[in-house]
Amino acid sequence: MKGLLRLYPKRWRERYGDEFETVLEEDSNCPGARSTMPVARS
Repeated sequence: MKGLLRLYPKRWRERYGDEFETVLEEDSNCPGARSTMPVARS
């Protein structure tokens, strides 16, 4: 899931990257969670 971060511009990653990575990690720990799919599509 960390690969999704590379899809965003560098300045965005510098500002929101750590928080976004935490959300992705929490999501990956929840079986059946599907919140990363809308992120991948946006």
